[in-house]
Amino acid sequence: MRMNTLVFLLESDILPSLYGKRPVRLAAAAGLIVPVVIVMSVSVTIPLRGTIKTVLQKMFCLPKKEQEKPMAVEIERKFLVKDKSWMQGAQGKLYCQGYLSREKERTVRVRRVEDKAFLTVKGGSNGPSRLEYEYEIPVEEGQELLDKLCEQPLIEKIRYLVHYAGMAWEVDEFHGDNRGLVVAEIELSSPEQEFEKPSWLGEEVTGDPRYYNSSLCVYPFSSWSAE
Repeated sequence: MRMNTLVFLLESDILPSLYGKRPVRLAAAAGLIVPVVIVMSVSVTIPLRGTIKTVLQKMFCLPKKEQEKPMAVEIERKFLVKDKSWMQGAQGKLYCQGYLSREKERTVRVRRVEDKAFLTVKGGSNGPSRLEYEYEIPVEEGQELLDKLCEQPLIEKIRYLVHYAGMAWEVDEFHGDNRGLVVAEIELSSPEQEFEKPSWLGEEVTGDPRYYNSSLCVYPFSSWSAE
């Protein structure tokens, strides 16, 4: 079958990882673009815009600067828990976590939850919001980081997932030097999002650094009464 073709000579900065400084001659036929030959010099160049650039990006897995992945922003509010009525029917998991860095503007946390481990990097707080990037890591490596590199003592707590009025609450019951402290967190899609508060919720402590887990491993709840 005979097809009319249109040939382009393309600037090499679009395909730097494939062909270095040599431009690629591409044939456009029936809406498809395929490389047909590598030439050594350029006689005509055209800018890549619209459909041509989109097809090239898909063909060669090139990054799209105009469609970069949005930053991971954690938006949550934290409250004290004033009674145990939330516990009915709730099931929890043991969390063990420690910190490689507790800097105010950047914390690096290692956490183990049963047979999984995670490495999490958090930015400084801006009200209820802050940057958060979390990656699952091999559980053996996570445990080794907790044992050998994280600051001691580690934070241990039981985390319960409690559903109320269409929202998921994470309720943390702390152990060890933080025994007696119970806090509830809710993750939101925006700082302005409204939600119904359950009756067992107490004082809001969002933004209070004393209740950051990174602070509790150094200034545990059990030491507060002595201050």
